[in-house]
Amino acid sequence: FPNPAPIITPGGPLVFCDGDSVVLSAPPGFARYRWSTGETTQRITVKTSMLATVTVEDVNGCTGVAPSLLVTVNPLPQRPVVTQNLDTLFSTVENGYQWKSGGVPIAGATAPFLLIPRSGTYTVTVRNVFGCEATSAPLSVTIARAAVALPVIEAAPGERVTIPLQLLSSDGLSLSGAKNFTAEIRFDKDLLVPVSAGNWSVQGSERVLSLQGSWPDTTGTLATFECMAMLGNIASMPLRIA
Repeated sequence: FPNPAPIITPGGPLVFCDGDSVVLSAPPGFARYRWSTGETTQRITVKTSMLATVTVEDVNGCTGVAPSLLVTVNPLPQRPVVTQNLDTLFSTVENGYQWKSGGVPIAGATAPFLLIPRSGTYTVTVRNVFGCEATSAPLSVTIARAAVALPVIEAAPGERVTIPLQLLSSDGLSLSGAKNFTAEIRFDKDLLVPVSAGNWSVQGSERVLSLQGSWPDTTGTLATFECMAMLGNIASMPLRIA
């Protein structure tokens, strides 16, 4: 009787990352199987690097050894650690990076750092030279917020009014490192005329004032500007902040 000539058939790639596996199958129909791992089934699951082969025996007692297959299991990178410095997240060093927000990849965010786009939960998935990946623990980030407003002002034509730009509330400004503000106030150019000095300009039908300064430690007035109320061609108008 001829000796069998078995061939091992892999059920997937023979090179993969730690944590994955590949199924190796010997041809069916033989009476006995003995793998180099000591297993005696027709197919085995391999999770570690090895040189795998199988010896089969048919019903006539004839044996054959399959050509060996090399299985290579590459290591995972160390789990990355994400740290925050002001408005930027940093990953520990690896070969490649992909930042995610809420588990969803951020387009183009493949640098070792990320400028935080919004409040949320962030992770980074790193990739080593073998193409194997590891993901950091999630980090929850809250973007600093500030609520500013201009009050409702009433004045008769010819009357001077001092208008404050007010900080109503803030959250996380100190932790964020924010120290200064820049604001742009817009309103109809015919109803209010500036009296105080400042960076004034006229853009179309609007008068524009640029303000800047430092955040106060608590809520209060950020800045003030003085105008004179005119007769104009309307009775009221919005004061808009940019």
